[in-house]
Amino acid sequence: MNLGKSTSSLAREFMPSTFALVDQLTRIVLWVFDCIAVNVFTLIRFNFGERFMTFINWFIGASMFSTFTLVAVLAGSPKTMLWRLVWGPAVFICFLYHRWVIQKRNRRGVAWHSHSDGISHLTRIPLVRTYIPEEIIEKWLEPALIFIVAWFMAHVDRGFSTYLALVAIVLCMRAHLSFTMEREQALNVRDERIQSQFMGAVLADRPPEETAGFTIAASNRILYKQEAAARLREDQD
Repeated sequence: MNLGKSTSSLAREFMPSTFALVDQLTRIVLWVFDCIAVNVFTLIRFNFGERFMTFINWFIGASMFSTFTLVAVLAGSPKTMLWRLVWGPAVFICFLYHRWVIQKRNRRGVAWHSHSDGISHLTRIPLVRTYIPEEIIEKWLEPALIFIVAWFMAHVDRGFSTYLALVAIVLCMRAHLSFTMEREQALNVRDERIQSQFMGAVLADRPPEETAGFTIAASNRILYKQEAAARLREDQD
């Protein structure tokens, strides 16, 4: 029996409410990550989708940054507030610019994925664009560079440095979770095709090597065969 193919389907069939709750919680986590990401991606990416670069995403992300800044200030006075005072306005100005680009693109009738989270400015570097896949840039390179900036900032403003380090971790988690969900959808489509293509071979008791790894327990194959025979009799009648 294929345990991997049955786990999600069993959850959907026998625990639909629990599965739906987990799915919704995952989407909420991704949305919170998006709100945090918006306040960083405005500076390091371009060409965003309309439903990603929204005012609500920016506002919630900016509120998180303000809250963190307030807590950091109460916890201990930083050496300087300069970077924190520059960060918010810089993000907001870049946000307004990206919204203007989106509106300009819409007026021209240019089709663009509304959930696009932008294209990294790192891809403007020829060597990066040629040799480093986009997935590696999002999962590792961008978070690593932000983490390095956070390390340097620790000598100036430890609170702001901690915020950037947390953002780097969030971006890494967001990229991994997003790509995992994307791959799950692609694998589900492929598994459905394999099951449809090799169902007859599996019911004919062919070995897994000939059915792309798709198997059904012997006791369950009997039920499938009985159902197929019953449908055949109905068609003949």
